[in-house]
Amino acid sequence: MRLSCLHNGIVKAFVENAKLALQQKDVQTLSAVENHDSGLNNLPPISPILSSTTAKNFLQNSILHQEVFGPYAIIVNCKDENEMIKVASHMEGQLTVTVMATNADLKNNESLIDIIKNCCGRIILNGVPTGVEVCEAMQHGGPFPASTDSRFGSVGADAIKRFARPISFQNWSNDLLPDELKNENPLHIWRIVNNELTNAAI
Repeated sequence: MRLSCLHNGIVKAFVENAKLALQQKDVQTLSAVENHDSGLNNLPPISPILSSTTAKNFLQNSILHQEVFGPYAIIVNCKDENEMIKVASHMEGQLTVTVMATNADLKNNESLIDIIKNCCGRIILNGVPTGVEVCEAMQHGGPFPASTDSRFGSVGADAIKRFARPISFQNWSNDLLPDELKNENPLHIWRIVNNELTNAAI
């Protein structure tokens, strides 16, 4: 299996970061495929890599906490629930986290779930991250380093906050307000008025 990347910078970063992770003490490569085919648009392809280590080793080595952007995964083997909680508490900020569990598992591991939900923007149960959509419900951000500001992501309605500076017009007469704020709504845009989404005049 081979995967093509958008540009050589992504390929270079993946190869270097994966190599660094695999060179760490007590990290085993479980699966890796070597190939030398040319990728899409003559870019070099990359192959999925699966590795593993112990919870003890993971906790002692901060390099293993860092993301390897691309098809790389590391299985952290925990000997008990306490180790699993420690590993979860050392995870860096993520866009998404998937939990594979039954309802009983969730009820019996509330402490673990609380830790996991605090390190991601989306917590998914028994599924995989979906594609992103520009809609009110989409959250594609998370704690640093997943995003520089966890209040908004790069996709979804809240993404506009990346490019806007809030300003309030207090005690201004209607005719002096920007068109976006005038009672008659001359631009016919959707606005939130008294917590209701509307494009009607006030």
